[in-house]
Amino acid sequence: DSLRGQAIAKQLRDTIDDVQSSIGKRLFEQCLGGKIPESGSLLEADDIVKLKRCIYAAQRTSLPPIITHNMVDDSTDPILASLRR
Repeated sequence: DSLRGQAIAKQLRDTIDDVQSSIGKRLFEQCLGGKIPESGSLLEADDIVKLKRCIYAAQRTSLPPIITHNMVDDSTDPILASLRR
């Protein structure tokens, strides 16, 4: 689960870097053409789809893991109970 979270975070970082690069290119091209860019023209539909995919992949229905190993009867451990609370 931890490795999955790290992979999702890396994928989000890579996607944001790509989108950021694309926005920079569009910003440069519009300014080079003598126009002040509008915020709606910088983020394209494809960029939004990429970001939504990453956000949905990062969503979880449970709490993130708080321990690295399986424990016998971890539900009665006072420290883990405190961390979960």
